[in-house]
Amino acid sequence: MVRKGGLGCIAILLLPILVNGQTFPNIIIERENATFVITNRGDPSGGARSIPFLLGCEEDLKFLVYYGPGRRVETVIDEYTSIMSTVVLIKHSKENKDQETIQLLDSVPEFGFRPPCVLSLKEPEEPEVRLTQGHTTVVGRFLLVDQEATVAKMKGPISLERSNPGSGNSVTALADELTFDLDTNQIVMVGDVRVRAGARLSQADRLELNETEGIALLTGQPAMSTEGKSVIEGDIIRYYLDSNEVIALGNIRGAFEINDP
Repeated sequence: MVRKGGLGCIAILLLPILVNGQTFPNIIIERENATFVITNRGDPSGGARSIPFLLGCEEDLKFLVYYGPGRRVETVIDEYTSIMSTVVLIKHSKENKDQETIQLLDSVPEFGFRPPCVLSLKEPEEPEVRLTQGHTTVVGRFLLVDQEATVAKMKGPISLERSNPGSGNSVTALADELTFDLDTNQIVMVGDVRVRAGARLSQADRLELNETEGIALLTGQPAMSTEGKSVIEGDIIRYYLDSNEVIALGNIRGAFEINDP
């Protein structure tokens, strides 16, 4: 069954997909700055539910709910970026097209009977919504996209891991929050950012990741990177993630350990 409709400024196409002989509910949400392909890979016998165009739960609002226990709901943004969550909840105002949100959560919903409204959402002690882009995987509590926003916001604590496509160290990072730019697909981590790769520890207020180039820009007052007894500081640190090398820019200060031959 194909059904096309509208939620605000977005177009919706419902089209079940067939994978290895099994059919999964699938929805394509097209917006001006991004296309979301959402597939519920959850098992109905395990409680998975897919409810499009749900009315009668809140006045002047309609909902779309995908629930796949065990983070089985996949949201694909482009060929490099996907998000795994337990719930995708779209809330839309029937009167005001600008009042719409898309939420990706790791929660267990309690459903009503008729209509099957989401009565509550129970979050586990350590919720995990996983965003994967190239060699990078980010974990946070939940992700929110407002109707007119050009960025998606992931609430922390945020943890990131980037595997090295070569033979070097993997990179891990922690931060308070994360944003994902829907126009550029750029990941930005903010708030007490700490990056570790091997013996190198870098600290900053903000990290901008270019996954394709394998480069991160760290900014702070100052941004700082240490390896052993060597310390370098600057307004900006350009971090080459594949080689684990850094370059400081602006108000540079440093102390370096030199090994005698």
